[in-house]
Amino acid sequence: MAIIVIALIIVFGFYIVKNAPEFDEKLLYDKDSTVIYDKNGEFAAKGNIDEEFLDYLLQDKYYSLPPPKTTGREYFSIIY
Repeated sequence: MAIIVIALIIVFGFYIVKNAPEFDEKLLYDKDSTVIYDKNGEFAAKGNIDEEFLDYLLQDKYYSLPPPKTTGREYFSIIY
C-alpha cells in the first residue's frame, strides 16, 4: 500500500510541475516604477509612512524571535 501512495505522490508531483504556469520575472517588479533599484532610497523617501498599518505589521511574532532568524515568501506572502 505504501508503494502505491508513493507512486501516486510522484505522479501527482510531475503533473503539478508540468502544468505549472511559466515564471514571469516581470511580476517581481513594481508596475509604477521605471527602475529596478531604488538608489539611496530616493523613490521611497517620496512616500508617506502609514504608522497605524506599520504598527499592525510589526505585531507579527516573527519580529520578536531571537536571532539568528530567516524567512521568505513562504511566510511573508501576499496573504500576509
